[in-house]
Amino acid sequence: VLSGEVFGGGGTLELAAGAGTGTIGGLGGSILGFGHIAVDAGAGWHLTGANSIASGVTLSNAAAIIIDGTFGNQGVIDNSALIRLSAKAELDNHGQIFLVGDVGISPDTGASGTTFVNDGLLEKKSGTGTSSVREAITDFGHIAVKSGTLDLAGIGNTIAGVISGAGTIDFRLGSTTLEAGAAVTTAFAEITGSGARLILATSLTYAHAFSAATGTVLTIDSAKTLTLTGAANFVGDTIAGAGHLTTKGATTLSAVTLSATGEWLNAGTVGAAGKLTVGDAGGDKSIFFNEATGVFDITGTGGIGVGANTASRFDNAGLLERTGPTGTGIIAVKVLNTGTIEAASGVLDFTGAVSGGGALDIGAGATLAFASTVAGAGHAAFTGAKGVLQLGDAAAFKASVSGFAAGQTIDARGGGFGAATTLAYSGTSSSGVLTLTDGASIARIALIGQYAAANFKAASDGHGGVDITFVAAPAAPALATPG
Repeated sequence: VLSGEVFGGGGTLELAAGAGTGTIGGLGGSILGFGHIAVDAGAGWHLTGANSIASGVTLSNAAAIIIDGTFGNQGVIDNSALIRLSAKAELDNHGQIFLVGDVGISPDTGASGTTFVNDGLLEKKSGTGTSSVREAITDFGHIAVKSGTLDLAGIGNTIAGVISGAGTIDFRLGSTTLEAGAAVTTAFAEITGSGARLILATSLTYAHAFSAATGTVLTIDSAKTLTLTGAANFVGDTIAGAGHLTTKGATTLSAVTLSATGEWLNAGTVGAAGKLTVGDAGGDKSIFFNEATGVFDITGTGGIGVGANTASRFDNAGLLERTGPTGTGIIAVKVLNTGTIEAASGVLDFTGAVSGGGALDIGAGATLAFASTVAGAGHAAFTGAKGVLQLGDAAAFKASVSGFAAGQTIDARGGGFGAATTLAYSGTSSSGVLTLTDGASIARIALIGQYAAANFKAASDGHGGVDITFVAAPAAPALATPG
């Protein structure tokens, strides 16, 4: 036990391993005047009562230190071992704390009421692994990650300072709120651990690699924006809040929910290997905006779903495409299309309504399917061989169609059309209307190009509907040459 009056005269106070576990109280008070305090590996010390490290003093800790009271730092702490806080202990850093190697700061087992305030520098100085700060931190200063990963795993972190460095900042397990004044410039940033939540109470632009893992929540408060200009990866994450997420780089996603009343604006390229759900089970309306420069590429079979509120929608001013080689990508959410929708391969199936005057392109061997209404301002085009335009409700398809030629198919599947469907055509040299009739069911499809009634053939599609294919008109008979 060291708690009496000790004056160092500028020298070193060494707490050696041979001393075993001890108790020290009065650092900076009754124990002062040391320029360097060293806690050797193998020692174990409890800091009781009020202790402090003054400006100009360095504490080198290579052992287990347990803070039992209040500990204020104005100097330098070089820490190569775990610092633990017991119940109601306080760590107040106005100086510099360096985590040397993969070590951290944590509340003691079962401890409650602990606090950690950083108004100086907290730096992971070395180590390629992970240093974990499991104590909730209130930060107004600077957090630096020079290498490896620094994870903030406390419950209720508040960050109003700068997080920088060549390493990774991991918002892990607990909840972290980024408040006014916060900035993040680390080479990597991630949210990991089921139940982890990152809350943006301020607008933030992040230029490096960002990821959000399964079971995590990214919450963006109302009128706030998170702008990601670097690569981003969302897997099993929920994007919540009433704010805006803007992606400008290369983004990948799978099993992601855009919830609450938030909006996602994409000006970069999104590769969707799995499903994006727009809107949540609670009935909030969410909107995904794919801007004019944006590409939303469905590379798998997940597609785009819709939550409980059917007013949620996907606004496409750029390119919404499916390039996945096989299978079906289902778009259940309503789509406002002023850009281009393209089925480049496989099946791209819209079960929700499509409005707007954008392009609807059908690539070679691909199927573009619509089960609901398609606005008359839209324009469908066969752009490659053996494409299929599949209509679950042909009478509700009001868009025009171009490029229909040999090898292409219009499949009127459902809507009352079957093997008994008859076809009629009327038009000019540049456009016309193909009329499908099956009893009381009538549909009219506007075609761009020059056709004749003999160019269309109807046959069963094998699914209760009718396939319409193009038949070249027979050549006119040659005239006999007189004499």
